[in-house]
Amino acid sequence: MEQQHSVSPYLICCHNPKYENPHNRFLFNKKPCEKYMLLDDLNGLDLLTIFHDFLSSISDQDHSIKEQKTLFRVHGLTVESKKRVIYGYIDKGDWGTPARIQDSGAQKEPYNMSHTEAMMVSHFFYFYIPQDREEGICLFENVGNSGIKTLFSGYFRDFYQKYLPDRKLQIQPLQHGEIYEEWKEAIAKSIKITNFKHITDDMTDQMKSSFGEYEETIELKLKKPFILQDFNIFNKFSSELKDSLPNKMVALWEEEGSKVRGEFYLNGKKKVFQLGNIRSARCDLPIDETEVAFDNGIPNHEELVAYCQNITEDIKRRIYNYG
Repeated sequence: MEQQHSVSPYLICCHNPKYENPHNRFLFNKKPCEKYMLLDDLNGLDLLTIFHDFLSSISDQDHSIKEQKTLFRVHGLTVESKKRVIYGYIDKGDWGTPARIQDSGAQKEPYNMSHTEAMMVSHFFYFYIPQDREEGICLFENVGNSGIKTLFSGYFRDFYQKYLPDRKLQIQPLQHGEIYEEWKEAIAKSIKITNFKHITDDMTDQMKSSFGEYEETIELKLKKPFILQDFNIFNKFSSELKDSLPNKMVALWEEEGSKVRGEFYLNGKKKVFQLGNIRSARCDLPIDETEVAFDNGIPNHEELVAYCQNITEDIKRRIYNYG
């Protein structure tokens, strides 16, 4: 079963209680920016350069976090200075549990993976560090339930503190409603229900015997003009809309252990949103195969970079309106 790939956006900023910001403006959360430093001038240092120095210093070599039994490697690091972005991959895996590796196509001989080996999964990251601004944008790719934000921020903290002791670096998750409120009037064209369980046991057994393990997906083409605001996705609408017909249907599907995604259109643009309550506290944006091509379960690199650039541009239009 292929894992769902998604991207989680975060804002990054640096708080310094002794700092006096020269700008009279507000952060995205409406707090005054007076004690938040400009990211390209952290006591004369540029956070983009700090990221590059840190990631370069640990690239293309394995690193082990023994207490967590985690192995990781940074590779494919790219800096685009004019665009103020840096991106690449972090391969991450856990060891400690032995397993048998079996090829589903029976093309390779099975073998045993020992408790010291880790199955490494590649995760993309994309950071935008603006000039003359207090807030940057960090995007982290998730593969199923596996992510790298906690790994990155924990490992980076010690390196950062060597440059800027007593300066608090904050990496805060963005919510759907915070960055996509402009999409609340977007029209729903279809709903995809993945891992749908409401199929008889006999039918399930027959399908598994014929096709092996599989994933049931139902796609509903909608004729009625539901909009994104009709669904319980934006926090500020949830209390008043929780009993709406669309939300009741999503809740029913989720009771079957299903994941529910909607395809929405606004002014000729399309976005896919995960609906319902089976979502993390952060904003996870599913990477849809109509937007990024996949090859054997791996997103195309160039299309993934362009996808993250488009997300970043959307967020920039929202957060920098407050200055």
